[in-house]
Amino acid sequence: MSKIDLLVFKNRKNTFFFSLYIKVLYYIVYSIHLIIIAIIWLGVLLPTSFLPYYLFSAPFILLHWELNGNKCILTQLEHKILQKPPPPTIYLYYARLFNKYGINISSETTRKIIVYSYLGLLFVALFRYFF
Repeated sequence: MSKIDLLVFKNRKNTFFFSLYIKVLYYIVYSIHLIIIAIIWLGVLLPTSFLPYYLFSAPFILLHWELNGNKCILTQLEHKILQKPPPPTIYLYYARLFNKYGINISSETTRKIIVYSYLGLLFVALFRYFF
């Protein structure tokens, strides 16, 4: 929280407005996160005029995951807002999500599925852009 937020909400963590503020802030970050996820997985379907932006930004997301210890900064921010511990890695988060729906796979298998799917989408986007 910024200094201004601390001044406004000092000693008011249990008030209605503070909890509303936290919920609104969380849903803003969560919505941005969902939009980015949708663009990552559906970006290959964008018109070819948008593909250069997709092809430029998509590799940086993979690089971000690797440089941030296989963690997404937006997931970390969401958990920090809710004051919950974030999942150890993004892949463990997805493994738990798969397990929730009865698909029992390890974190490492989940990592391979996500990275290879992501790279496959990048190659499809490259093919669409150049051909």
